[in-house]
Amino acid sequence: MSEEKTCACKNGTIECPDCHGTGLSISFSGSDYDSQTCKNCGSRKRVLCPQCGGKTISGDDFNKAETLHSVGCYAESTAIFKTLAKQGFPKAQYQLGECYLYGEGMEEDKEAAAEWYHKAAGQGHEKALDRLHSFFPDSMSEKEKIDLSMLKTRVDGPLPPLRDNRDAELPKGEEKEITGSEMLSRINALIEHDPDRDKNYYQRGLVHMDLKQWSEAEADFAKAWSLWKDTDYLNKWREAARERQKTQTLEERMAPYADLIKKMKDAAETFDDSDKNPNHAEIIAALALFEEYEVLKTLLKTKEFKEHINDVVLPDFAYWQPTPLYFITSKKPLAMMHNPCKMIRFLAEYGADPNVTAGDGSTPLWNQCAGNTPIEILKTLLEIHAEPNQISRDGEYEWAPLAFCLLPEPAGDDEGNLINELQPIRWEMIEKARLLLEYKADPNLANPSIDSYPPLLIYK
Repeated sequence: MSEEKTCACKNGTIECPDCHGTGLSISFSGSDYDSQTCKNCGSRKRVLCPQCGGKTISGDDFNKAETLHSVGCYAESTAIFKTLAKQGFPKAQYQLGECYLYGEGMEEDKEAAAEWYHKAAGQGHEKALDRLHSFFPDSMSEKEKIDLSMLKTRVDGPLPPLRDNRDAELPKGEEKEITGSEMLSRINALIEHDPDRDKNYYQRGLVHMDLKQWSEAEADFAKAWSLWKDTDYLNKWREAARERQKTQTLEERMAPYADLIKKMKDAAETFDDSDKNPNHAEIIAALALFEEYEVLKTLLKTKEFKEHINDVVLPDFAYWQPTPLYFITSKKPLAMMHNPCKMIRFLAEYGADPNVTAGDGSTPLWNQCAGNTPIEILKTLLEIHAEPNQISRDGEYEWAPLAFCLLPEPAGDDEGNLINELQPIRWEMIEKARLLLEYKADPNLANPSIDSYPPLLIYK
């Protein structure tokens, strides 16, 4: 029996056009529309939803347009944004609004910008609502104002009322201050009425974040993500997880896994996941952190665990979602472990790939190109064939390992304030750069985020 998934309209089921539904249905996925491969026949198609007529849109098209736009190729990027926007892609609608607002690739046109912001906002695009509020507040409908209030709730000031009937007009004279707890109460009522609506959990998570209730926010964003694979939900989940993890030591975070490992060793058995449905990568990462070689050997001989050695963990384990190998090369695990280089080589023997990126797009090798990390870890990663020219993401930025190593740090005054000067490159970073060059790092490969400054120019 095939698994059916629905379109962004949450109405029409899209079947594989080649095997006519005997395999996995091809579907839209949240606000990031993309085609999917049919597991039965292997076909990968871009098709129409039979209910709403919307087209699937390759994520590669949008990513390409964003890349072109970031380097100033506005004519090419806006042409792609316009095509995708007309096909109903909310992120492209928002970007097209930006192009009209600032006159990038086209004549500046405030009216057209507002039109596309309204279309994106109608599909729940938060930034589009912000733009309407900032630049075109008089054009906002009552529904858009209510949507914005739910997305931008703040407990430190007056809040607009949250209404159960979001399409109803807001009666005059009803506005009053609402506390965070009152907002939670109202959203809880919405969730009780409709427990499968992803947006309700997302909005409640935003309120929990305002209240600095990180664990509760994590749970809500995770629930929203489980209901609908929207990248905004995943990013907020990571953000809440990062804040919660700041308040805990690594030992505190790993305590449940330490207990589990103890039970596994005491029972002298492999892990039984029949009841707990674990994230296998997290079990491997925890065992690697505690340097439990014998237990790992037993588990990694099984297909069940070996095939997950390069999976990423969930944000509640480590917010940037690293693989097990990447996890143990990060700062806090390195401080706990006795011989991390030995464990890195051990995992590599069982198939751990140092070039698999974390969920946030960063790489283990790039992470070792920062300061205050042991050069031995960088060397070990290169020895197990980490790619010295692999581009890594860090939020909105992209970095090449060698160029990142040689990027000078800003200087500060006696009070810790940044000043308009750069610090001399530290000897530690020069040694890391030499090591990267030994392993064939390209000295002409610039950071994509600042591609006018290749490594040798930065060093000079």
